[in-house]
Amino acid sequence: MKNFKKLLLVFSILFATNCLAQFNLQFNQIKRVKITGNVSSSVNTKQTAGSITVPANKVWKIESGSFATSSSPYHSSLLLVDDQILQVGIYNQPASTTYNMAHAPIWLPAGTYNIEYLCSLYLSNLSYAITISAIEYNLTP
Repeated sequence: MKNFKKLLLVFSILFATNCLAQFNLQFNQIKRVKITGNVSSSVNTKQTAGSITVPANKVWKIESGSFATSSSPYHSSLLLVDDQILQVGIYNQPASTTYNMAHAPIWLPAGTYNIEYLCSLYLSNLSYAITISAIEYNLTP
């Protein structure tokens, strides 16, 4: 009876371990996504800049993101990945002051995600550049 209890305990632990097992992450590559465009005339409204696609059997860990304009004496911005805040920035160029607050990392499983921004400018029709840095992992069993 004692051996039966031990055997039952071993099988229970093995079963529970297999039930909770997840994929392992194996480093694949560093990704750098750059999206450029022109700031819309409708300032202070959320705009879609583009999208990113995480391939099947991969996962991305977004480490950082930035939103920069061609020239503006002062603006604030919000960078979003599928409605998740990635970066908040306040730029005051005459005073050479930049405040950035990152909300990384953001983990993204396979799929397509919108890259959006909200920008407050005193000048309109400026060009922008969005840069996103991520680590891509393979999902291995």
